[in-house]
This record gives sequence, C-alpha cells and structure tokens, in this order.
Amino acid sequence: MSHESRRLWSWLIFDVSQNSVHKSLRPTSVLIVMAMTATVVSIFVIGVPHPKKALLLLIAGSLGIVAGVLQLLAISAARHRFLSASTALGVRKAMTASKAGLGAILLVWISAALLLFVTFTERGAPVAGAVGAFAAFIFVREAITLKRCYDLEQSAQAKTG
Repeated sequence: MSHESRRLWSWLIFDVSQNSVHKSLRPTSVLIVMAMTATVVSIFVIGVPHPKKALLLLIAGSLGIVAGVLQLLAISAARHRFLSASTALGVRKAMTASKAGLGAILLVWISAALLLFVTFTERGAPVAGAVGAFAAFIFVREAITLKRCYDLEQSAQAKTG
C-alpha cells in the first residue's frame, strides 16, 4: 500500500485528535460532502437529459429529509457514543446503537435501490440519473445533520478544553 493510500485510510478510520469528534462528524467534513453533492446535483439538473428528473429529485429530497431526521434522532439517542467514537467503525457502532440509526443506514440502501429502479424505467441516462438523485439525497440528509455535528464538535472541545 502506498504512503498516500495509508494517509487516506488513516484519515478515514483513525482520528489522532483527542479534542474533537471523528472526522466524519466534523462540520467541515459535512460541508465538503454538501459541496461535492451540490456540484453533482447541479450537473444532473443542467446537463443530464432524463424524463423523470423532477420526480427523481422529489423522491431523493423526501427520502433525504427522513434519513436526516433519523440521523438526528440517532445522535440524540447515543450522543455519548458519538462523542467517544474515534474511528469510522466507532461512528457506525454509535449509529447502530438505536433503531433510528439503523433506520437511517437502511434508508440509504433502500433509497439507492429505489432511485436506480426509477431511473432504469425510462430512456435517457439511467446511471447519471441515479447518481444525480442520490447526490440530492445525501445533500439533504447532510444539511439536516450539519448543526448537530457542529454541536457535537463543540461538546467534544468543551469536554477536553
């Protein structure tokens, strides 16, 4: 494994900072994800011809709202687990500690399958449609959880600072 690969994996899995939440829960990371998904959604809306574009975005946005609310409930139910999570697996364990967290994870997979199904029922660019719609799902979900991630990071810094 190359040095760059090891750095990437260590960034994703291990958190060297003891005064903050895991990197995947930091507001900066959430904002980066939101910027990337907004770009993909913009490309989809502007450049991809798909007859069900509005329907896809409506489905994706609606499912994103539900997933975001479930994530908020999961963070509230297991706040101490999220604060103590130092790896990506720790964050996943914190998510699965509640029914809401399990529901949020399950909804990601259900949404992806549903969006793929809807995009493949029409002519056009099915893969681009599914990717664009799924990016909208992720954007909405992350937008809903952004403030809670900020609150988690503030709590972690107050606890150690």
